[in-house]
Amino acid sequence: MLTIRFTKLTDARHRIEFVRADGTREAVELETRSFLLHDLIHYAVESEAGLTQSFYGALAAGKRYGELSGMKPVGELAMTEAVVAVMTNAAKGHATPAQVIAGLQNLLDAHGDMMPSWLTEAFAERALERLRRLQGQWKATRFGETMELTFG
Repeated sequence: MLTIRFTKLTDARHRIEFVRADGTREAVELETRSFLLHDLIHYAVESEAGLTQSFYGALAAGKRYGELSGMKPVGELAMTEAVVAVMTNAAKGHATPAQVIAGLQNLLDAHGDMMPSWLTEAFAERALERLRRLQGQWKATRFGETMELTFG
């Protein structure tokens, strides 16, 4: 299990802290505009799909944030990054769940990869709804306060 704490520092910055089941922890201060949406989409996607080997699963298993930021994604993490990239367009109102799935299918076909069974239009709708709830929770978080999530 992993506890994820997002602390609102300013309009422009936040801190993300990871507390692993063994008690080890790590915190990083980030620029909100560049990282928050991406990290929340990861949470929504990985939680809805039950993924364990992607960003938050790797952190729960002991990987350091810097290790994951600097590595080329492979396996489940590579698929998750592709899904998060396309879901970002939907989160910004530039694509529907159906377009998300069609775009991912085109990308996977181009690389000769198969669509995972969990990656459906219904999944995209659920993940986007979870993201909307997370964004609402973040907006309600005051400066200096923390939004806490649990993964796994």
